Amino acid sequence: MLANLTGQGRPDQFPRFREHDGPRREQNTGANPDQQNLGQIDPGRNAGGTFEIAGKYNTAHESAQLTASLSGFNQNGLRPFLEPLLADKKLVSIAVNGNASVQYDPKGSSAIKASMQVANLVVSDPKRQLPATPLEARLEIDTAVKKQSADIRQFQITLTPTKRAQNLVRLQGEVDYSQSNAVRGNLKLTADSLDVTKLL
Repeated sequence: MLANLTGQGRPDQFPRFREHDGPRREQNTGANPDQQNLGQIDPGRNAGGTFEIAGKYNTAHESAQLTASLSGFNQNGLRPFLEPLLADKKLVSIAVNGNASVQYDPKGSSAIKASMQVANLVVSDPKRQLPATPLEARLEIDTAVKKQSADIRQFQITLTPTKRAQNLVRLQGEVDYSQSNAVRGNLKLTADSLDVTKLL
């Protein structure tokens, strides 16, 4: 069991992270000897947020499954990593939640799905160059990959909407890389309207 982990690295001090019951790890039950469980890590809840990673690997087919999730990551957990990039600014608040899943099959179709949301992002700027109102952003990914092609079903980015625009950008289409000397595809990038004045 890991508890009361703290640290400091020039000049950033890392918040206390705690693992309540130790990582949960599933064991291979033996029902399928070709399938190996990669284990599951769940550090439990703490003031900075929680995360969980789990996966499985099939030795016969060399295929794998992996899932990951973030829940309630906030300024307490992210401030030591973000503030060195903010110079004289200070991270006041942020909330990050997301999940992702990857299915890999070298002989068939693989898939990547992910969703991440950043909300209530507020940065204190002594020069007042950044907006004081909370900002938000969302990323959605849904892609299928084969040996020689990729199908981008959804790649969508959403920023804080304004009175002028929804601030939604969407990319869809197919990419063919069957030829070693050329990559072909049919991609469609759409955005009804964009207004990023709050970010400038």
